[in-house]
Amino acid sequence: MGILDSGQAPDRLRTRKLHREALAQAQEPPDVVGQWSALVDLPIVAIHMHLLPDGNVLAWGKPETPPAPSFGVEAAVWDPTLASPTFYGAHDPYVTIYCSGHSFLADGRLLAAGGHIGDFVGSKIVSVFDFSTRTWSRGPDMHGALWYPTNTTLANGDVVVVSGSISGSQVNRIPEVWNAATGWRTLNGAKLSLPLYPWMHLAPNGNVFNSVPRGTTRYLDTRGLAAGRRWDPRTSEIATSTRVRNARPPVVGDARVQSESAIQSAGVFDDVGWDRPQRDGTVRSQPLPARALHAVHREQRRRAI
Repeated sequence: MGILDSGQAPDRLRTRKLHREALAQAQEPPDVVGQWSALVDLPIVAIHMHLLPDGNVLAWGKPETPPAPSFGVEAAVWDPTLASPTFYGAHDPYVTIYCSGHSFLADGRLLAAGGHIGDFVGSKIVSVFDFSTRTWSRGPDMHGALWYPTNTTLANGDVVVVSGSISGSQVNRIPEVWNAATGWRTLNGAKLSLPLYPWMHLAPNGNVFNSVPRGTTRYLDTRGLAAGRRWDPRTSEIATSTRVRNARPPVVGDARVQSESAIQSAGVFDDVGWDRPQRDGTVRSQPLPARALHAVHREQRRRAI
């Protein structure tokens, strides 16, 4: 595997080096380097996927990409533990959930906010998926329509929803917070235009950390209804980010991207501000430069890769 730039492998990545690395990995056991399964033929194009508490996987696709005729619906629950791939229909009857925001509630249900009426045209509808019955229920509508918003579940079980297109180029600037007992409230003091599907993380200080994907990183204070500034800005350019469980800060990989160049730095964001990369500390540079990458948290080793 190499890093591609404009469709060409960089000069520093030689075939001989990659072959040597592949041989070294092939000699490692699967529990160290991982192992690919056989191909699984899905009945839908799985654009969004969630691992459910019971070990099954909920997935859904775009309405313009129809499911297999024998399956008939755009959402599916997949049981990956069975030798023969088994899928169950999970159609949301209330809204086209493609382009909704989604996050888990404390009881394992999945809350989907907004949805797809058309490209860049959002919905106010909220639906909740119950993994135990594999069914959707209707929640209270949001105040604003959303297409491509981001959900973040808070420490108290509430859910904050940020950004999302209302229609065309009109972006919803007012975050909303969902509470199981009281429904939705708007954070009128936190009006801000953000990119669609902004990267949001629950921080240890109780605020929500926005790691962009571009421009200025920020904290969002979701408490109360009073007007006033609710975003605490920090300046940085970030290529990817992921939250490491049981660690103090969210880990942000490939932290600063300048122009089209790919760089190797990594850093962490804590309750005070941006920490510069530590070459001899717990946060180290990547072995190779990268841009337009993706970070995933590995639970066993508590490591972002």
